[in-house]
Amino acid sequence: MAHRLDPKRATGWVTHDGKRLPAVPGEPLAVSLIAADRLQLGRSPKLHRPRGPSCLRGGCDGCLARVNGQPGVLTCLAPTRSGDAVETQNVVGSREIDALAAADFLFPRGIDHHRLFAGSRVLSPLLTGLARHVAGLGRLPDAIVGAPSAENASPDALVVGGGAAGIAAANTLADRGLVTWLVDDGVQFGGSLLARGKAAPALKSDVVACAQTTAVGAFVDHETASRKVVCVGSAGTKLLTPRAVVLATGCHDSVPLFPGNDLPGVMSARAALTAFHWGVAVADRLLLVGEGAFAERVNATTALEVVGRVTAAQVERIVGRRRVKGAVVDSNEKQQRLRIDAVMFDGPGAPCFELAVQCGAQVVFDGDGYVPARATDYRIAPDVYAAGSLVRAQASAGDGQAVAERVAVRLKR
Repeated sequence: MAHRLDPKRATGWVTHDGKRLPAVPGEPLAVSLIAADRLQLGRSPKLHRPRGPSCLRGGCDGCLARVNGQPGVLTCLAPTRSGDAVETQNVVGSREIDALAAADFLFPRGIDHHRLFAGSRVLSPLLTGLARHVAGLGRLPDAIVGAPSAENASPDALVVGGGAAGIAAANTLADRGLVTWLVDDGVQFGGSLLARGKAAPALKSDVVACAQTTAVGAFVDHETASRKVVCVGSAGTKLLTPRAVVLATGCHDSVPLFPGNDLPGVMSARAALTAFHWGVAVADRLLLVGEGAFAERVNATTALEVVGRVTAAQVERIVGRRRVKGAVVDSNEKQQRLRIDAVMFDGPGAPCFELAVQCGAQVVFDGDGYVPARATDYRIAPDVYAAGSLVRAQASAGDGQAVAERVAVRLKR
């Protein structure tokens, strides 16, 4: 079961569906719940299968919950505040026993509600309306949410992504005398450095650093021919008009393909190490699937007991109803059942190019997946540059610095 390595650090508390749990203020709220072995946090929108945190970086919906009366909160990106009230949303009953899970029982191979009874004038609209209601994300907020504060700013450079590449780029740009903003949606800066057990480099004092802030979209204002980026976070909304944009948005985790890969307790190795950074072990006995730097670090971490290591092709299925209880794997040409309580997987990441495409970048297939096409001057679109694992750079910090040097030369002409 998941547990906190040092329970004495939990000086605060939160409630989950009414149960009071110890917590560490400031850590991601999802980590507080994992530390209390609450791996199942909700249900999938359509078939209401059990769901739990998978990536701990805002790339999945496994940690969505209602927090302090507000629905649809990604608890992996929300810092814990003592007294937070977390509730399971989109269920009839409870997260353990959800009446809406009957949809999964009745349609074990899935359901296409758009075509079911599509020829019936009476049943089709009724079923479509029911499906939309069932797939909702919970009740409306308990209280009216006021409009957040908004601010316009025109920095010389905007860096999106607070990992090794983004921090290196922001510091280099600031050193060159450029007004630089750095935004990242995490609770703290560092990105994958934290999962690797490394401290994030200190930011220069003149970098405008905005953690818990998401760059939600980019567009070109055709009246002024300027590029604008909308950033939303705990400090309000920012409409930025930078002269140059550096994207260091990193990679999504790979997704393993085997039955049961969506059960609570199936997580990326990076997510397990992120929880470990916050002092939480996600399992007593885990199965490690795949290869990569994060898998190697999980395997070397003595506080995490790896009872088996296999490839994704060797996994026949994951066993469990509401969470991982075991795994059936192929070993030496015969099937073996392992008693585990979590699965950690690793493999080639998928570059987070969504914002890059909004900025006008083209993506190309490199054999492992799609990446933004980067020119020799590091540009992926006019006045938009890419750095780090977004373009599969080997040394993220060095790449971020090199990109920033080129941006500084360009802006100072």
